[in-house]
Amino acid sequence: MNDPTNAADAVRAISGGVHGVQITNVRVTAQGASDFLVTFDIGWGDSWRCPAGEAPGNWDAAWVFFKLRYQRRSPSGKATRAIGKHLAALDASAVSEALRDAGVPGAPAPTSRATLRRGEGGTYLLVEQPRNEGPARHFELSVEGGQLVVVDLNGRWEHARVQPASTPSGKDVVVQGTPESTGVFVYRSATNTTEGGAMLPVVFRDVSVVCALPDVRLGDVRGVELWPFGLEMVYVPEGPFHLGDPEGAQSRVANCFYDSMRVSGRDATYYVDSEGPIQVGQPTAARARATKLLWYDNDDMAGGVGDQKGPVPAPFPKGYRAFYLMKRQITQGQYADFVNTLWKHTPTSYAQMLRHPYGAQGSYRGTLQVSDSTFFIRVATRPARACNFLSWADGTAFAAWAALRPMSELEYEKACRGAAAPIAQEFAWGSTELINGLAIVGDEGGRYAMIGNASLGNGTSPLVGGDGGLGPVEDDVFAAEAPFSGAAYSSVASLRTASARPLTRRSILDRVSTGRSYYGIPALTGNLWELCVTVGNKEGRSFTGDHGDGSVTAYGQAPTRDVGGSLSWPGPASWAFAWRGGSWFTSVGRGYVAARPFGSGAPGYFYRSFDSGFRAARTAP
Repeated sequence: MNDPTNAADAVRAISGGVHGVQITNVRVTAQGASDFLVTFDIGWGDSWRCPAGEAPGNWDAAWVFFKLRYQRRSPSGKATRAIGKHLAALDASAVSEALRDAGVPGAPAPTSRATLRRGEGGTYLLVEQPRNEGPARHFELSVEGGQLVVVDLNGRWEHARVQPASTPSGKDVVVQGTPESTGVFVYRSATNTTEGGAMLPVVFRDVSVVCALPDVRLGDVRGVELWPFGLEMVYVPEGPFHLGDPEGAQSRVANCFYDSMRVSGRDATYYVDSEGPIQVGQPTAARARATKLLWYDNDDMAGGVGDQKGPVPAPFPKGYRAFYLMKRQITQGQYADFVNTLWKHTPTSYAQMLRHPYGAQGSYRGTLQVSDSTFFIRVATRPARACNFLSWADGTAFAAWAALRPMSELEYEKACRGAAAPIAQEFAWGSTELINGLAIVGDEGGRYAMIGNASLGNGTSPLVGGDGGLGPVEDDVFAAEAPFSGAAYSSVASLRTASARPLTRRSILDRVSTGRSYYGIPALTGNLWELCVTVGNKEGRSFTGDHGDGSVTAYGQAPTRDVGGSLSWPGPASWAFAWRGGSWFTSVGRGYVAARPFGSGAPGYFYRSFDSGFRAARTAP
């Protein structure tokens, strides 16, 4: 057995990462009894940092976190004394006592499935918990030097504690930790170009963080594995914004927000200028001192009516405070990696099955598949494509696992519109101009683009080119002009004809042509629905913006209050989640920034749709 105090042997780093962020050249050095220094190179494409004082005044970042898997070794003094010099004394009672002594709750006695074999170094016994008692746990007992050692073989990936290490002088990178030590943000320390908003690839070398095993010492474990993950995020700065549609009660936008005290004039949007409580209602004598009141008319009941009550409490994330939002919705490759970390020594993992069933693969451009019949590892043949068929249960489980959180529907509108003046019936790119994408140019296994600025309202019209079919694409492939030399437009009547030209530099300021929001976030309109927390019922308004800690329940759910956890997120007992932004399938009107057809409650907690996705957030540290 390797010496667990030697980091080179104790920790096996798995280089790589999910699509988008590439984490390579991982090196590990032991520091203390339970922590170690991890140094790595990291890079991703389409990165930027805008000059200070220039709109939108933000940057993109990588959210980096680590999963650890190890085998816990627990010496058992009582069982060792019972065994003495006679290995034959390792009977059922000694085994049960040994497991209890090692701190294994409810340890079972050996069953008929247990195997006893003579091996090098002593006697080994594998004990399996009966399947009808929940997810299986496996333990190995071995006699090492006359001492009985219990090893938990659960194989569960756990979330590592992580904080930045000291950054060498001269580095052009910021590595920012969080109060919970669940991950770090990595981003540029200076503007990347004199041209504001230009998106260029970035690589940072020799980034260092300190990782720690959760509540264990390196000397008590063996076979430690480290798996780094990186998600591209976009920083949304603190500041006020307009909520709703400027036409207010007269708007044709479904169920939109507006200020009920501004029913006349050119702008009836509600102005969010703090994280303080938001009063909800209509002007009455009792509210004579109110200067603004949030309201919505329940004029589209696709997702049920909201209770039109308030206030929206101060802890509810309103979008005024700075936050990070995933640059893209969860991709099929990212979701496959998430499900694969739920594997617990046995292929019959309840969590794994619940988060991705074995059937229904490959429909509506979904490529998530089970690769083998032994360990049921999930793979995606189009890993960068937005992941559809995600329910609220699936999306929030991913967010909890990544130490992120859901976004609120107010944050959704802030991420779209930013500090810009509101426009009636606008899309996420700040105008009413829609160039709907139906044609794919290039090979979807390599370099390609969708000609248009969104995939919205396609209904039953299949895509032309690429893999074809009905369903989502990558979030950031939209381009109203040919994105690289040699590209040719498909002969679709609705497309403009234009000579192809190289596009050597893109900017987050090119909003209309690329379908990006004020802050450079793609596909907030169309492609797949965005799942958010609603203010339309009391369960939604109870959301406080708390973050996941990297863990999920034994059944693969976010540990919310109604399943015995502590998170304030809407759980299976409530319908407090909204669908915003429309999808490739829906009508065009569903894609307006202010549209809330499902704003007051969406289909059920476990409901998976061919056009539903998820994008997680995190309050800025």
